[in-house]
Amino acid sequence: MISSELYNIKNALSKDGIGFFYAGVFSPGVLSEALSILGSKRKHRDFFPKEIFSIFLEQTRCMVESQDHMQQDRKLFGANTGLVFVSEKNDQPVLILGMEVPEDRAAYLKVELDHILSGKRERHAQDQVGYAALLSAVKKTRDSMTFEFFPRSNGMAFVSLSFFL
Repeated sequence: MISSELYNIKNALSKDGIGFFYAGVFSPGVLSEALSILGSKRKHRDFFPKEIFSIFLEQTRCMVESQDHMQQDRKLFGANTGLVFVSEKNDQPVLILGMEVPEDRAAYLKVELDHILSGKRERHAQDQVGYAALLSAVKKTRDSMTFEFFPRSNGMAFVSLSFFL
């Protein structure tokens, strides 16, 4: 019963141009499958979805939780849950990554991402773990990357990053 429902959902998504959809715990297998679909569609060879995907997870987690808490509870780091879409919009492949964050931290995260995308990060803050890698990724994709926040009723907010390839 469940497998036939999933099959119908997959067919419906394919008709809408969505080549890959995943919701659940992020894992290397999920990323590999999304990237294999992207591989044939990718036009920009200097774009590294795997690098940006992992940086997105790491930096979202870093900005939402304190460094101390992350150091103490490293096991939770690998259990990020979220969504991955690989789609096409106007014949242009798009990768959409998303995950939930606590709503009280979403405003802070939005400011941080705004600063990173606009290049307004202070010099000393860029030296923090992961920022250099994130800034490098942003420089490669700034024109094709957008992010959005969607408040939810459960005290969480959904943050998504979209990359037009």
